[in-house]
Amino acid sequence: MVKRALALAAFLALAALAQGALKVGVVVSATGPAASLGIPERNTFLLIQEMLDRQGGVAGRKVEFVILDDASDTTQAVRSTRRLVEEGAVVPVALPGEPLRYEAAGAGHHHHFLCRGCGRAFELPGCRLEADLDLPPGFSAEDHEVVVYGRCPDCA
Repeated sequence: MVKRALALAAFLALAALAQGALKVGVVVSATGPAASLGIPERNTFLLIQEMLDRQGGVAGRKVEFVILDDASDTTQAVRSTRRLVEEGAVVPVALPGEPLRYEAAGAGHHHHFLCRGCGRAFELPGCRLEADLDLPPGFSAEDHEVVVYGRCPDCA
């Protein structure tokens, strides 16, 4: 839970660079057999939202958590995740050779660092690649994705 909250704090700091309200999607098991784990998670996110609201948001931006219950059911978890994508609260992240992951929407264009030790993915803020591209005459870049591979501080 602490690592999840720290990851959320890191995301909020990055997302504060973007414009508009910050919407963060979360799926928890607030009912069903795993409710004893999901209810404290849900309550933690609600507490963080309340705290951020009292402080004026993140960099002046209001933070809105969209918390959905998967009822401790994997099929419902998939449905809830799809709903969060449709509502614009999360975006899918496709990393080569990895299962699909999701991150909160609104962070703007950025790249990822994938730890080969633990398999965690980290956001790398910003992008200067487009300014540095030296394309041949007549070529035009439309998009790009960069994944940096290595070891995080916990695995180094």
